[in-house]
Amino acid sequence: MDLEGRILRMNQTEADLLGYSPEEMLGRFIFDYIAPEEKKEAKANFKNNVIKNQETPSFERKYLKKSGEKIYFTLLTKRVIDSKRQQPVIRSVLIDVTRVKQLEEQLLQSQKMEAIGRLAGGIAHDFNNLLTVLRGHTALVLAEIGKEHPLTNELELIDKAGEKAEQLTRQLLAFSRKQQLHPEIINLNDLILNIKKMLARLINEDIVLETKLDSALGLIQVDPGQIEQVIMNLTVNARDAMPKGGKLKLETRNEILDETILKDRLDTKPGSFTLLVVSDTGVGWMRKRAAIFSNLFLQLKIKVKAQV
Repeated sequence: MDLEGRILRMNQTEADLLGYSPEEMLGRFIFDYIAPEEKKEAKANFKNNVIKNQETPSFERKYLKKSGEKIYFTLLTKRVIDSKRQQPVIRSVLIDVTRVKQLEEQLLQSQKMEAIGRLAGGIAHDFNNLLTVLRGHTALVLAEIGKEHPLTNELELIDKAGEKAEQLTRQLLAFSRKQQLHPEIINLNDLILNIKKMLARLINEDIVLETKLDSALGLIQVDPGQIEQVIMNLTVNARDAMPKGGKLKLETRNEILDETILKDRLDTKPGSFTLLVVSDTGVGWMRKRAAIFSNLFLQLKIKVKAQV
């Protein structure tokens, strides 16, 4: 490059790495290929360090390929005299370190997730201790007052909610890898019927909760707590999307997934699966959130061997 950063000569390898031909790059400024967020710094470094020094330490720079894809280079630069032009030029050697950079980012993300997992595990343990006290005292009161007492039903609901909360803590512990998931062979219809009363308490009075459950539904092998949490999240999202009332519908049925549907899921074999459909009559951005949860559940459903 000349002292302004204009490319005078280059090899085919660099052109190939950036996706251009040498002819496309000759005569253009090297800054044209640097990622926008690094251009200002690159120009300042070139002016203040590169063209003034005989040799500069290696440094890393992010470039953009012709396709728009990012590529990372470690640069070694030196100011020399061009024998043909008898003028000072900048000679630069670029080393592709993109794969190393990607591995560094993956390691950093892994470390972040590990830290979050430890935090989640600590919170889950503390919360589980509180739930033990809550459920223990509830059980003592229930034993004391008997089943005929008018508050028995309310206390049983409190105990049931405590049980559900314990399931949530198990999920947090599983997320933190301190506790394994507990997949069970269950009937999804039974699970929905068991939590239907709780779902009714989550929604407003002007929302109708409707279920359409396939009586011949196949069994699935999943962690029941996970599926219950997905359904409750969808229910809350549906409620928020229907401030003026509406209808929430839970439907189950058997589905046959063939090679066409599973073409992008190489780890899943075609066969019989159980489908859960959660729909509502609401509108707005909350429905998008529900759609995201639905997609997550679909991934979870297909990931496991859904029917057994």
